[in-house]
Amino acid sequence: MKNEEAPESLPEAPEQAVKLLGFAARSRRIVCGAGQVIAQITSRTPPTVAVIASDASERTLKQLTDKCRSHGVRAVRTKLTGAELADLLGKGGATMAAAPTDQSIASEIVRLTFGDK
Repeated sequence: MKNEEAPESLPEAPEQAVKLLGFAARSRRIVCGAGQVIAQITSRTPPTVAVIASDASERTLKQLTDKCRSHGVRAVRTKLTGAELADLLGKGGATMAAAPTDQSIASEIVRLTFGDK
């Protein structure tokens, strides 16, 4: 069986990694919203990492982590709520998930969070 990581045990993205999401949003190289992130994960060009808001519902968290696990995408949590994440990304309302589409930004988030090179 694959690595069965419980949603509660997702690593938390450090502040520097979260700031990179804002940079990705300003450069328009990000997918925002749980539904769009899931669609991007199942596409031909999946993201490297998906960032999930701290107040995402259990259902949303399970959907995202299951898709990430089955498609080899890393999932991380952030201290930011959905409203704070939306504000960082320049969106209205609440954004429960985001995934950078730029490979170098995504790789840097992974490196900062997981210590990978």
